[in-house]
Amino acid sequence: MAKGKDEIVEELLAEVAQLQEEKSELEKQLSQQSTRLQKEIRLNEASKAISQLREATLQHQSQILANFSTNLKNIHRLNTTSYSNFEKLFTDYLETGCKIFASSIGIISRVQEEIYTIYAVKSPSRDLVADQQFFLEDTYCSEVIKQKKTVAYCHGEGIPSAQNHPAYKNLKLESYLGTPIWVNGEIYGTLNFSSQQVRSHKFTPQEKEIVELMAQSLGKFITAHQIEVRRKRAELVLRESEKKLRKQSLALSQLAQNKALYQGNLASALHTITEAVAN
Repeated sequence: MAKGKDEIVEELLAEVAQLQEEKSELEKQLSQQSTRLQKEIRLNEASKAISQLREATLQHQSQILANFSTNLKNIHRLNTTSYSNFEKLFTDYLETGCKIFASSIGIISRVQEEIYTIYAVKSPSRDLVADQQFFLEDTYCSEVIKQKKTVAYCHGEGIPSAQNHPAYKNLKLESYLGTPIWVNGEIYGTLNFSSQQVRSHKFTPQEKEIVELMAQSLGKFITAHQIEVRRKRAELVLRESEKKLRKQSLALSQLAQNKALYQGNLASALHTITEAVAN
């Protein structure tokens, strides 16, 4: 029996509805697959980025350790080198420090009360010379003395009143690393390195440790020098005392000889007088 027109239309509509339902389901599945694929892509990208970051971090840490090892060898060389005088010792320390910390200025200072004296300096500028004096408060080292520990500034960051600080206004120092030099339990002065160039990164803990090791070594050299100066002074005083004692001993000996001679002459004179009287 032939289907009626309405019946055929209903069947076609049913087929269309089923096709739309299948299409909707297929689109849903495709969307889910696309979402999963995108997640996998993002995870892969993230994993790759993490891997690259980890590799870069390891390379950076390896470079830091390599630099630290090289710097320790430099410290060992400084400690074991025999210097004929303090000028050569200070020059070697400052030149080595400027290389290690990528600084143009290196200073060993003597701090007495509120006066800061440049003991030795390495600088491309003639504005800083040995024996030059400043008020301590006008230097970055004032914070080192105040805090009694290593102080580091980078690109003006951390500098008290940076733009108005005398050291910044006069020398335009953008970076600074300073540490105390201890002698006999007291702060003798500072070892510090600075630059007018902006650093690309802050001073690392390893760099701070290196400058502290250098300052400790300088403190030992200065202490040994002071002991040697006191020893020589004591030897000089002792030699002078011995010289005086020898002079006094010689004077006493001569006095004794003169006394004996006098007594002998006196006895002879008395004998002569006695004989003359008797005759």
